[in-house]
Amino acid sequence: MQIVATFDPSVTTPNTFSVPQSSASGKMVVWNESNISIQLNFQNGDTTYVPAWTARLFCGNYGGSTVTWSQHSTLASSGPPLSQVVVETFASNEAIPGTFPATLSRQSNIGNVVNTVGGTATAVQNDGNIAPTTFIESTVSGDAGSSVTLTNSGVLTLGSAARSGTIKFFDNFGAAQNILTLDGANGTILQGAGHLVALSITDQNGQVIAQFLLGTGISILSGKLNFVQGSIARVDGQHYTPSDTLIHTYAHNLGAVPDLVIPTFNATSSGFTASVKNFTSSNFDMIASNSGHLIDVLLIKF
Repeated sequence: MQIVATFDPSVTTPNTFSVPQSSASGKMVVWNESNISIQLNFQNGDTTYVPAWTARLFCGNYGGSTVTWSQHSTLASSGPPLSQVVVETFASNEAIPGTFPATLSRQSNIGNVVNTVGGTATAVQNDGNIAPTTFIESTVSGDAGSSVTLTNSGVLTLGSAARSGTIKFFDNFGAAQNILTLDGANGTILQGAGHLVALSITDQNGQVIAQFLLGTGISILSGKLNFVQGSIARVDGQHYTPSDTLIHTYAHNLGAVPDLVIPTFNATSSGFTASVKNFTSSNFDMIASNSGHLIDVLLIKF
């Protein structure tokens, strides 16, 4: 056995190889390790074809001859692993293992750009690559960069220098609503749907922590409102007009035992006073120095 030629079929010159005289009689195998199908022209006028990714066996007297090859056709392929043709000769008494022609499975190939417009795709899978490998990408015609990318490390990027990315969801009325986007000043906008009932923030169990209610405002339903210093968990306001100057029990809606109760006379006269004590989760006691005047009461739970 003897390797008599090795060449790259993507390079068209030189386009010949010679079979030594020592291989005057026997067998010749052409291993086409490329995505380029080639045509062979022998000195006696014979021609043959070796498809891409295929090995073919030829029997005959090729010793001392020159074989001319040319590109026949090229399979559309993204990043073929190899582009090489190897010609090997064997003596007539040598055994060649295998069955010919033989398929050389070097690359799983889709011979055209994948386009599911008008069709369907059941799965997109990308396994075994280093992170971050992009396996979904889209670029708008005329743009310099991608506007959609998804990597195998779980990073989804929307938008480019030419256009802002936006996440939309369909509402119950069948309209696509902007939910999350960046404005021109790189500000982040979280937007409720057009038919908003509430924009809610929940914990991992689905418990609502806070709600943004259209026409009502922000409601904190769990936890506290934290400031740079201190926090407030609950606030309630009550309004009472004492009928006398005796101590009385009044109700509130704080839903917890208040830490602070502040009574204030809603009157222009000075010198009015009010005192509070005995706080519970539903009541407090208050005595006023003057009757018949409105008292505003602020209750706070820290």
